[in-house]
Amino acid sequence: MPLSPRMRRMAIEGGFVLMVLVLLLVVLEGTLRLIGDEAPSPPAARAEAGLPILHKTSDLARPNARGLNAGALYQSNSAGFRGREHPERKPLGVFRLAVIGDSTSMGWGVEWKDTYAARIERRLNSPNSTSSTSGSLGAFPPSAADSSRRFEVLNFALAGLDASGVSKRFESLALRFDPDVVIYGFTLNDIKGEHYRPSLDREYAESLRRNDAPLRLWRWARPRWLAIRELLFAPKGTYAGELDDNYFNNPRARQALQSHLARIASLSDDRAICRILLIHSQIQSLHALHPYRRHYEVVADLAREQGFYTAQSLEAMSAEAAPSLWVSPSDWHANARGHAILADVAMDALSRLPASCWNRPAQASPSAATTHSQQRSTAD
Repeated sequence: MPLSPRMRRMAIEGGFVLMVLVLLLVVLEGTLRLIGDEAPSPPAARAEAGLPILHKTSDLARPNARGLNAGALYQSNSAGFRGREHPERKPLGVFRLAVIGDSTSMGWGVEWKDTYAARIERRLNSPNSTSSTSGSLGAFPPSAADSSRRFEVLNFALAGLDASGVSKRFESLALRFDPDVVIYGFTLNDIKGEHYRPSLDREYAESLRRNDAPLRLWRWARPRWLAIRELLFAPKGTYAGELDDNYFNNPRARQALQSHLARIASLSDDRAICRILLIHSQIQSLHALHPYRRHYEVVADLAREQGFYTAQSLEAMSAEAAPSLWVSPSDWHANARGHAILADVAMDALSRLPASCWNRPAQASPSAATTHSQQRSTAD
């Protein structure tokens, strides 16, 4: 049966539209290949042969542990935290900062010298400690920039800890070393605990790491489409959906997180220790469609209620291509470059602390603690 003139015209117009769409896709694919949208692969970690693999929390917390963690050399001291030996009694003229948190703060898959804790220590002890690769950080209080003062940054962070574990390790270990300032490197999964409700589809989560399609256009479009879904709808099975459930619809999990932050705050106030909450960004979807901003804001609000100065790393991280900040394509922990950015953000937060935080009395009194608490404001 012959086609009517109207049907022929529609078929021709439809074919023309299809050809235009195909041509447009070809042009977009060629453009992405031409401009090299792919981020460079992170450098491979250097490993020492014959060393044990350390990935369990119990192995990493063991005193004098030495082995490989995600390909990077990991060593703990006699007290069971990463880094060189430190006496519990603080030497005269030393100002101590304690870093607490989980695997990112510990430096999972990163050499010690490249962790943000080690970078902060080097920069504070540098004559130009207020300089930054991302711009001016402002002037430190005179007491902080005093050339006669030496800074130590002790890293008590440990992979596998949630907020409860971080609080307990701060109380049982970090406080023995009399820190003057504490930086809690917070990751969104720190809310996990006995009341947490997991719902992440593991197959979906693993699919996010597999982005090896032959078409560059699909490799560019797919993560952005998935980010739109998590940003606008957060369907069950996605990580945003799991976080939404626990941060917004699970009061017991949220209250537990609040109580752990309150415990750290109370212990700090008793000793007049200023505290910073450094919010780690999820190193994925580092663009305008990033779906976890609302969760960072909840954490920041909870921390401010407990007298923390808060600092968020998303803006600084978003200047980079996400894969260039990963330990490896299958491991989304921050690599050395990611830690350099976190060090910038932490230094900026430190530069905003009031002078009183840099003049903590040798033996803090309740009145001193009250003074510090009254002077707190945000560092966002």
